[in-house]
Amino acid sequence: MRQRRIDGFLVPFVSPSGRVAAQFQRLPLTEFPRFKDLPIELRISIWELASHQQRNLDIWNRELWTSDSSEDEERSVPHLLFTTQPPPSVLQACHESREEALKYYTFDFGTTYHDRDCTVTTQAKVYVNWAVDRICLMEPYELFQFSDDRQDPSKGRLVDLVNTLESKGRYLAINVFTMGDIAYTTARGSYVEHPAFCETLPKMGGLQELILFNTYLCRHKLKGTIVFDSISEESIDMLELVGAEEEIDVYFLEHPDFNDKTKQWYESLNVDLRRFKIIAGNDDSGK
Repeated sequence: MRQRRIDGFLVPFVSPSGRVAAQFQRLPLTEFPRFKDLPIELRISIWELASHQQRNLDIWNRELWTSDSSEDEERSVPHLLFTTQPPPSVLQACHESREEALKYYTFDFGTTYHDRDCTVTTQAKVYVNWAVDRICLMEPYELFQFSDDRQDPSKGRLVDLVNTLESKGRYLAINVFTMGDIAYTTARGSYVEHPAFCETLPKMGGLQELILFNTYLCRHKLKGTIVFDSISEESIDMLELVGAEEEIDVYFLEHPDFNDKTKQWYESLNVDLRRFKIIAGNDDSGK
């Protein structure tokens, strides 16, 4: 029996007698040339759905250097925040898709550095849909560590990043391999270390999910799409993740400055332990 190909399907040719012997067979649909003929309302709904596909955005910190002539040595001045992930494809499909996607995506992660002689800014160049995108902090200690002078933001953590996460962050992932520790003294007088980023979490009122993962992959080798998989309880990574989770538990449940409301907020937070993977084509890597 002869068959016809119609819009991605292999369909049987019906003889004049009405007898049909072949069955329908699904074929891969690689293009849809009649998309522009769909009603505008349907096309806009499709672009909106495409704009709300969650992405895992790896955020890295790059120090920019300058020469301090008075001290004749180099010192860190501004910080640049960036991601290795490409812009969302919906922003590049066509003019209509870009126009609709820009209703949800914004540029974020610009920085401002105030020196005694000048102010240095870096442009926000990371597209983020804060309603769905997960922010993955690859080197959190570099981002959240304090200096000796906490009153001078230019010498300590990146205030711009913290303010952005506190006001917009919903989905956050932390690399425990480089999360770093700072310390506080409990009401009992004991000296306790905790991850540096913990002091920011209670201020993130919209935070819905916190993923802890473990990778030593550097940004120069991160080429592909980031995904988070389930992790075996017997793996070495799981032991390190459990240890990090316990440090965070101790911080929130035993810190002398936290009230019951903060503790209840933390207990309601979805904290998940996951395996970090990079998918590039048909290959994937966990490190």
